[in-house]
Amino acid sequence: MIEWLYTTQLQVDAGWSTRRPAGFTWWAHQYAQTIEIAAEEPGPGGEMSYLVSVRTDVVREIPPELY
Repeated sequence: MIEWLYTTQLQVDAGWSTRRPAGFTWWAHQYAQTIEIAAEEPGPGGEMSYLVSVRTDVVREIPPELY
């Protein structure tokens, strides 16, 4: 699932991404998006079901005094 999202669906450029143990983070524009497998569980027919987590930054360039 993660590899399909990375290569086919989103066509992520390796120069604008970092791989993570369960997924990847990429910068499609100004904000980072992190896509990971959050959980997996076999379905009733034995095929695997995946819960995919997608997180997107909503702010950037926060002054250090506000951390």
